[in-house]
Amino acid sequence: MIYLVRHGQTVFNTRLLIQGRCDSPLTDLGREQARAAAAWLHGRGVQFDAAFSSPAERACSTAEILWGGPYARLMGLSERSFGALEGTDVLALPKPMGDYPVAFGGESERDLTRRLNGAMHAIACGDLERDAATEHTSASAALPIPGRSDAPIEACAIEPLPTGAPRTGNVLVVSHGAACKTFARAWSEFAQDELPDPFPNCCVLVYRYDHGRFTLLEAADPASHLGGEGLPI
Repeated sequence: MIYLVRHGQTVFNTRLLIQGRCDSPLTDLGREQARAAAAWLHGRGVQFDAAFSSPAERACSTAEILWGGPYARLMGLSERSFGALEGTDVLALPKPMGDYPVAFGGESERDLTRRLNGAMHAIACGDLERDAATEHTSASAALPIPGRSDAPIEACAIEPLPTGAPRTGNVLVVSHGAACKTFARAWSEFAQDELPDPFPNCCVLVYRYDHGRFTLLEAADPASHLGGEGLPI
């Protein structure tokens, strides 16, 4: 299974500002949301063979609360670029948003979907160096960046399996709100659950990958008891 998680609440989230490729740190609530997601995973006995994160600090900080081992930062998991709209009022975006950000130098929905699909296929297939000419990904979309090795390990973090232990087939992936929703829409034909609306921080999307297809089995909100605003787009 692939456990795709949106990062915890950030300072920009509390101010209702578009983040995109710019960044802001997790709030205290955001860190508690990540701990709640870790507790939810622990409660289900979930263990991971590997972990991946967007290179944004808010995603890496979330990953480091959820997971106690090394992880790879993948450019392909980055949030959608909103161009000059970043740092402005998120409530001013049209609904549906479509390709509205393109006029401001942002990323098109088609390019975003292609990038996310490339990274997720590469993760699912265990092939982060697949040739750029192949169907599902490009080298730049799935380029791994080593995760930090000096991050303090949270008490709630899921520990890596011992060397030589049987593989679980589970992978942790931490990304962003617009990215997670776009990926879910791309595979909505096969979904067995619906996304929460608004889309909450630290929402966990559980996907099965089989023969090139991603099936959403469950969309969970482990931090719902903590409050906080969901994504308004």
